[in-house]
Amino acid sequence: MSKSLPNIILILCDTLGAKHMSLYGYETKTTPNLEKLVEDGWAVYTRCFAPAPWTTPSHASLFTGLYPSEHGTHGGNFFLNSNLNIIATLLQQVSYFTVAFSNNGMISRFFKFDTGFSQFWEMRHLFPLARFDDVNKEIKNLNSRKERLLKVLNSFFQTKEDKYLKFLINSLWTNIYKFLLRKNYSVAWDATPFSKKTFKQLSKLIPTIPQPYFAFINLMQTHGKYNPPSPYSSTLTPKNQNLPIFGHFSPVISDVPTTFFPISSTRGGTAMPAALNPK
Repeated sequence: MSKSLPNIILILCDTLGAKHMSLYGYETKTTPNLEKLVEDGWAVYTRCFAPAPWTTPSHASLFTGLYPSEHGTHGGNFFLNSNLNIIATLLQQVSYFTVAFSNNGMISRFFKFDTGFSQFWEMRHLFPLARFDDVNKEIKNLNSRKERLLKVLNSFFQTKEDKYLKFLINSLWTNIYKFLLRKNYSVAWDATPFSKKTFKQLSKLIPTIPQPYFAFINLMQTHGKYNPPSPYSSTLTPKNQNLPIFGHFSPVISDVPTTFFPISSTRGGTAMPAALNPK
């Protein structure tokens, strides 16, 4: 049965909306490669609607086929309900190998979005501690801070396993990171190096995993900071735009705390709520 099933690759371009795609009639040529696929006979959906204007409820709806009011992932609860029928779990049940690559820190193991995935790659961690999940679980089983510290030190000096010492240092940094996160959080960063890292890892992984496979890939290239690599940074900007100045200040502009966001039915929808971006 499994031999007849197709491989499935689901690519999500974070915050990309149809209104800025030439595939859907936008005046600037923004999606020429997608248009080539359509010429080859690929299907185009013309009635697509975002169930929410930001990250977690939109992804939860994509994974479950439910509205936010049904799956329960929203501004008051960022976690995916793992008891629901989730696409990765359903595909696993019919012999699919499931793998995910997430460039958005909100779509992470921490928020249970790894449910149903055999492998879940976080290309950019929301919390640095997430890189040491295995050590974290082992350390938490110990009763006191003293035991935890001794475990880290003994493991490092006796077995030369540096992951425990790294975990200790990482734990300290995580506390600082969470403090800074509360002060001013944004999922926006220069996405280019993470996109390159994703495709490099993906090209290595795909030939080695069982078939059929389901691969989910979240890319942040279309999410603010809107700072694409050359030559694309000069392709779509206004002709009278001072590009050196624009390139210099674009990281600064994107760090301005968000206080509101528009809601659009055509938007992919991952703007952060104002509550996480206080003035």
